[in-house]
Amino acid sequence: MTTQVFGQSGTMGTLTWEFKDSTFTISGNGAIPDYELGRVKPWNSVRSKIKTVIIKEGVTAIGNRSLVGLENMLSIDIPVSVTRIGDGAFNNCPKIASIIIPEEVTTIGEGAFQFCESLTSINIPEGVTSIADGIFYSCRSLKSITIPSSIKDIGAGAFEECSSLKSISIPNGVISIGNGAFLNCGSLTSIIIPSSVTFIDNWAFVDCCRLNWVSIQWSNPSMVTLGTPNFSCGRDTLYVPSGTKALYEAADVWKEFRNIIEGVPQSNETINNYKVWSSDGNLYISVSDATTISIYTLSGALVKRQTVTAGNTTIPLPRGLYLVKYDNKTTKILVM
Repeated sequence: MTTQVFGQSGTMGTLTWEFKDSTFTISGNGAIPDYELGRVKPWNSVRSKIKTVIIKEGVTAIGNRSLVGLENMLSIDIPVSVTRIGDGAFNNCPKIASIIIPEEVTTIGEGAFQFCESLTSINIPEGVTSIADGIFYSCRSLKSITIPSSIKDIGAGAFEECSSLKSISIPNGVISIGNGAFLNCGSLTSIIIPSSVTFIDNWAFVDCCRLNWVSIQWSNPSMVTLGTPNFSCGRDTLYVPSGTKALYEAADVWKEFRNIIEGVPQSNETINNYKVWSSDGNLYISVSDATTISIYTLSGALVKRQTVTAGNTTIPLPRGLYLVKYDNKTTKILVM
């Protein structure tokens, strides 16, 4: 790898970079190189002045620690040609609030967004199969995130110290949840864990003290290896499959919940002449007059917009938490 010119423009590997009017542009064909921890970048003299990053089509990867410490970056454009985001790529970029990752990205490295403390919105593409260790560590403004069905494991400390994260729905297909994955998520109020999960490591759900309920799907507690400590506080209500209450009342950790209820948590809300509820994988809407409803993920991605007629309407949806907006009103609905 060759680099040139510590100033307003230069090269890095096969790519070129230019800084002008607070905008940092990377162009060419190939990958942004990996950088070792502590290595000075060729654009270091303008690093603190960068507010916008534009990565041009043709760039294929954002290398390890390549854009670390851009303390004043407010926005970034990532092209569809990018398929990999490396370890610590955006580590300690504290002012960036939203990042849109192209669906073509299949790999996101460890600690890629750690200490992005203003980050409120980000997507994980469907092609990604693993949420890497520490990927969102200390993203203290992150309130919600949709985990795609392609994910098989959630790494150690993946969401640790995400103190604004309020709810999480883990999709069916996830097999393991790593050490401290949700440690000290102090605003977390609800968790859905599917039966596909067979291993929850130590400290995964410790100091999540505002938990109102946890919904689990195993027909027997022995189907999951549960490390300790876990669920150290916020042990209010545990929802378990029908016919399994006695098993969970006798099982370590689970028996510490104050209420163990067979079934799934039900969502049911009535506002004026509108009623919204869910059951058996469907969203139900009852209205007195025709109206248009919009359904979003908690991260703000539009799932469906539909005009419903007076009476009851059934809308099948994948399991998860949704925002339903209608007639200038918004409600959060859990679909199981």
